[in-house]
Amino acid sequence: MLFQWHKTFGITILLLTLFRLAWRLTHKPPALPEEMPGWEKRVAHVTHWLFYLLLLSFPCWAGRWCPSSPRNIPTFLFG
Repeated sequence: MLFQWHKTFGITILLLTLFRLAWRLTHKPPALPEEMPGWEKRVAHVTHWLFYLLLLSFPCWAGRWCPSSPRNIPTFLFG
């Protein structure tokens, strides 16, 4: 049962991440401070998008719900 709750919360976080990414793509973020050096701004943007990449790729990488998962454990969201 704990494994099912773990998967449920993981999928919920994935769906929230997709919602957040859609929001981010349709709404302009606030500007970074002008006194921030250019290289720091670039690093901030790259880091931000890398976090999205990790949040979106980790569930599949973990292999818990991918079609190619060797465990074939069914997922029941919220019981």
